[in-house]
Amino acid sequence: ERRKKIIRSYINKFKTGKVIQEGDNLVMVGSPYAMLLHAVGEDVAQDNTLGQMPNSITCYTKRFKPQTQIAGFRSPHNGKNNILSLYNVASDVLDKYFDIGEQCIAVNCIHTDLQDRANGCDFDSDSIYCTDQPDIARYAVDCYINYPTIVNNIPKEKNCYNNTMDDYALVDNNLSHSQLAIGESSNLAQLALTYTYNFQDKKYLDYVCILSVLAQVSIDSAKRRYDIDISDEIKRIKKDMNVGANGYPVFWTHIRRDFNKDKINTSLSCPMNELTYV
Repeated sequence: ERRKKIIRSYINKFKTGKVIQEGDNLVMVGSPYAMLLHAVGEDVAQDNTLGQMPNSITCYTKRFKPQTQIAGFRSPHNGKNNILSLYNVASDVLDKYFDIGEQCIAVNCIHTDLQDRANGCDFDSDSIYCTDQPDIARYAVDCYINYPTIVNNIPKEKNCYNNTMDDYALVDNNLSHSQLAIGESSNLAQLALTYTYNFQDKKYLDYVCILSVLAQVSIDSAKRRYDIDISDEIKRIKKDMNVGANGYPVFWTHIRRDFNKDKINTSLSCPMNELTYV
């Protein structure tokens, strides 16, 4: 009975989309040798540690073997346009000056779209899930070629705070609201992806991209003011997607506990549903 319960727990976790792969969450550092050159007054154009590739962004980590294709995913990850196609290179220069190790990954930010591709990432301990599983890595290249990178061009300006308890509370509230907005926009993006497999209307693909930007805006809303009301925009998209009539796919009952099964539309098909029949 104990053995059955253990196996069942693996299956239940698998149904939520948590498929164990050879991989890890690696902390990113952007073009470290270029930063070192700049710090000592040298020309950053001398940095040849991480070169350019047509269908991948070069990276360097000890976690995977050199000359390995890697797929990268940063949370929140809302669409195919956010999948990173990475190629791990060897570098004597990086070996000499840095101890990147197996828990970090150096990524090329020079003349690449990495930060936009990773949904507005920066390098204050942001991490990406990386795997060299051949099918996923190969699909990451396909996505990088066929699904253009989303760029957030919503006008913004910096938020200014004072060293007061009132402003501390304001920052705390802004962070709390942003967490809710990230979850709402990501869940809605997942629904929009499902609808792309079932309906011909192009708006669902567009909404995946828009919701990806909204998740990015939500993350940064405590630091910056954006010329958009995130909550109103999410409500508008949800209404236009007609979620009440179209419903939710079957896999939703596995990722959301006590989900109202009356909202499930069994006719909706999508790849995640395949896991529910295991």
